[in-house]
Amino acid sequence: MKELKNEKLAYKIKKLYNNILKLKKLDIDDYFCANLLDWFNEIISKNIAIYRSKQSNDEIDQELFKKDRQYVYWIDFGRNIGSEFRDFHFAIVIYESKYTALVVPLTSKKEHDPKWVEENKNVIVDLGTIEDFPNESKECYACTFMLQSVSKKRLSRYGNKENGYYDIKISNEQMKKICNNLSQIAYNIVDK
Repeated sequence: MKELKNEKLAYKIKKLYNNILKLKKLDIDDYFCANLLDWFNEIISKNIAIYRSKQSNDEIDQELFKKDRQYVYWIDFGRNIGSEFRDFHFAIVIYESKYTALVVPLTSKKEHDPKWVEENKNVIVDLGTIEDFPNESKECYACTFMLQSVSKKRLSRYGNKENGYYDIKISNEQMKKICNNLSQIAYNIVDK
């Protein structure tokens, strides 16, 4: 790979800065630009940690940590383009490879579901209640049409050092519902 010279880096940063100013003028959302920069910094920090762990003889490769199928993890999907999923959400691991995991994002049920849930009802799975969430169980939808492959470094257990971490796992029946819906999507059987 070609080295990025400092002058080229400065040019790219200036171009990025000017584009962020343009985006800020559009007033998309009060914190969109700030969150975009925070997400960019997080990507840099996590990649530094990954590269260092891969090169170290003393550390475990951070992308090798086990992220088991059927477990729910806390993930930052980052900033979006248009209507893509974004920000922090829970997601279920569908498949785990050596360095990545295939995940389906979750969204909580609301008293009045947003319009996008109704518009995509054939590719959203009503999971009912998921046990083991902190404080209370949650009723959730699995957004199967938003299936994504992500680095396992993105997946975190929910909680913190002071209060502990939570192991959240969906039932076999809930997993079967998701897999059946994914099969229908893959074979183009879903009604639009």
